[in-house]
Amino acid sequence: MNNPFLNDMCRKLNLLHPGASDRLDRIDELPDPVGRSIVNTLLEAACQSQHVGNIMSARKAMLAIPPLWLSGVLCDAIEEVVDLNDEWEYRRLIELLKELKSELLKNYLDYGMDSGNGVIHEAATDLNNC
Repeated sequence: MNNPFLNDMCRKLNLLHPGASDRLDRIDELPDPVGRSIVNTLLEAACQSQHVGNIMSARKAMLAIPPLWLSGVLCDAIEEVVDLNDEWEYRRLIELLKELKSELLKNYLDYGMDSGNGVIHEAATDLNNC
């Protein structure tokens, strides 16, 4: 099956490092700055994209990354990439963290629940109940 969104994502990753899209399961073998750049690129697509094809392609790619390695870089990547005061990005982040079964999920749900931003609080409430 030819998925143009997945193909585009692979192309972007391969620009960061040749063959990167084929070795996400071995991302820990890449130089640390390259691995972090790949995670930032995927996180940006997963949280900032407006088209479901781009969002789902990025999520699928992130699921291929070894969870232990990803957990070591994800918090920094979120700080660098995601605008937690933007409802769209915040919702996509929480959905991604749920899909990844990340230990960061509770922290970011708590952030939203404690947020003084009404739409972020509402999003956290919605996403905490599903």
